[in-house]
Amino acid sequence: MEAADILGALQARVALVPGCRDLGERPVLLVPVPAENAPWTKERLDLVLRYFASIYSPETRRAGLTVVVDARSGPWRSARVAVRQVGASLGPDLALLLVLRPAAFWDKQRVDSCARAQRQREPILIPLSRLHKYVAAHQIPEELGGPWVHNHHQWIQNRIYMEAFAREAETAANDLDKLRGRLAGQQAMLSGESAATTNPTTIGAITISARINLEQPPVTLENYQQTKEMARQVVTAGRELLERLDKDYSALTSPQVQLAVQQPVPQDVVDTRTRIERLLELLAAKQALLHDGWHNLQSTLVDAKELSALEDRVSQVTDWILGPAETMLNAQREVGLDVASAEELREAHESLELQCRDTYGRYAELLHRLDSRPAAGLPLPADLRSQRDFMDFACRSFATRLERRRTVLISSLRFYRLVDEYLETTADILEALMREGDVEALESVDEALRQLQRHQVDVDELERLVVRQGEKLSDLLSMPVKDALGREVSVDYEAHIGHVAALLEAVRARQALFSDSVTVRRLTLQQAGHVRAYEQDAAQAVRWLGELLRALLGSHAHVGCTPQEIQQQKAEQQALQETARTAHQYGAQLLALARSLRVSCRLTLGQHRVLADQLDGAWEALHAVSQEQMTRLRVSAVFHRSVQEHCKQLRELAAAVPSLAAEPDQSRRRSRLRKFLGSRERLLLEVGRMVRLGRLLRSRLREPLADPVPTASSTASPTAPLAGSPLGAPPPGPLCRLQSPLPSPVTVPGAAAAGINRCVSAAPLLYF
Repeated sequence: MEAADILGALQARVALVPGCRDLGERPVLLVPVPAENAPWTKERLDLVLRYFASIYSPETRRAGLTVVVDARSGPWRSARVAVRQVGASLGPDLALLLVLRPAAFWDKQRVDSCARAQRQREPILIPLSRLHKYVAAHQIPEELGGPWVHNHHQWIQNRIYMEAFAREAETAANDLDKLRGRLAGQQAMLSGESAATTNPTTIGAITISARINLEQPPVTLENYQQTKEMARQVVTAGRELLERLDKDYSALTSPQVQLAVQQPVPQDVVDTRTRIERLLELLAAKQALLHDGWHNLQSTLVDAKELSALEDRVSQVTDWILGPAETMLNAQREVGLDVASAEELREAHESLELQCRDTYGRYAELLHRLDSRPAAGLPLPADLRSQRDFMDFACRSFATRLERRRTVLISSLRFYRLVDEYLETTADILEALMREGDVEALESVDEALRQLQRHQVDVDELERLVVRQGEKLSDLLSMPVKDALGREVSVDYEAHIGHVAALLEAVRARQALFSDSVTVRRLTLQQAGHVRAYEQDAAQAVRWLGELLRALLGSHAHVGCTPQEIQQQKAEQQALQETARTAHQYGAQLLALARSLRVSCRLTLGQHRVLADQLDGAWEALHAVSQEQMTRLRVSAVFHRSVQEHCKQLRELAAAVPSLAAEPDQSRRRSRLRKFLGSRERLLLEVGRMVRLGRLLRSRLREPLADPVPTASSTASPTAPLAGSPLGAPPPGPLCRLQSPLPSPVTVPGAAAAGINRCVSAAPLLYF
């Protein structure tokens, strides 16, 4: 029911909505009871009251309405009918029913209506003077003599405007819903299987929506803009209506009050504003939904175009991989037989990889765009997902085969480079060993051994790398080859595998030859080092013999004067002889070992013979001098012991001769004299022999123990060849002392000569 439908009843003022409230803040309705001659029916009152109840919100109606029936000017019969009709029309919405009677009525009745309790919805009969007990004085409408201003005509116009707006708003909302439904159906048709694949629970709904919208034309931009503009106009009208209500009810004042007092906004206007605002919010929400639907449709259109473009690009990438790329890769099957051919094949393979780079870029871009759609909330159709998986499988298989081909070529190139490097390195080392054939010409055998060991380690490591790379290449060539679809490709690499195996056998044979050569060279260098060490120690033995000779000539050349001193000198001389013999034996053993090593190493024996001659010469010289000194010591010892014994016997004989004078027996005296004379003759004979021996010893002691050794300026030193030996000469200090001239001829010491002279001069005293 709208105001336009009951416009006549509203204009007849059968009932009014003044907009005031009672003390309980409930809206007040005014029902004037007309005079008897005025047109009035209860049907019209029923329509107006039910219309009035409908303009309030459910919350307001639950709080209740207050109805004031003005029966002051009408008959009581009409007032009673009006009271009954109010209760029947409003029903539960009626909270308080007040009936105004004229003052004369109260004078006749003389009954206080407030004396008994009032029950709910029962009419309360009160005079106008007591209305303020239920309605505030400033809320009493002007029809009842109060200050509340109310323009019933304006109120009717506002209701008509509001209800027209409500109809337009509902129509606009329905149009928005219909257009949004068409957009959803069109979007469902465009989405098709992709939407159903993304959310299987919406298959039925999308199919029904698509079926409903099949007969409707597609939504165009003009339809969208017209509907949107219509909704915008309705919203603008609603906002203007709100402004009009605010303007109409913001400046209402009571003319009976000197000061302008703004009346509160009526409850029906408040509820009307709330309804209008809700309609505006509803329209705004539906406009937003339509906007989203339109943009979703546009996004769906763009997405459909994008999906079509993605399908085309996926097909292009897959067709190129399975077509030209496979053909170009199948044309490259060789792996090369040397460094040059392998390098050429590698460059050709890099050219093929450059051609595939653009396709790889498109493949990566497509893969990223397709995989990012679910994360962005965009559907991915099942057929496009299948094409994506097939493209991914084909590209990955092709890339794997391409990478395997690159690995094979790099392994082949590295293998041939390692083989060339190995052969070149071993050739250089063997050539260097041949150039350094004379080990005696090497300055340092230890350094040569260390360098040879480094060469051995380097070549062994290089040989291991060659074998490992060759085996890796053979394994790679033996593996099956598959195309982009996973099918085996018939490729025969038996010839290349055999070539690699032959190169590995050649490398192993070369390694065995190199190892034997290095082993022989190492043994030769080690033996040469032993020879040098042995000969250096033998040279040291020669120097020791020279030093012993100089010590003998310098400190042990004199002869003692007493048998005890001579005995001590003999012990020292024997110790010196034993030391010299040990040094000679040590040098001879070292030279014997050095000779055997030289013979086994096929080295020359010239320097060895010179060193052996030097050792023998030094030993012979020292032995001769030592034997001479020992002979002198022995003769001197015999001479001194004999002289002492003879002198003792002579003293005893000289002491025994004077005792003959005291012998009384002449015969016995003569016998003893003959005995003394015989002893004397024998003793003199021995003394004469000792005298001659002493003279000979004296002359021998005056002679030197050894002949002077010529200096280096007059004759070549016997150790000069040793000093120039390639195996190394002994240090110059001791050997130079050996090469220096021997001391001057040894003379007999003064004490020894005096002793011998005394013994010799004492010999004539025996002849008496």
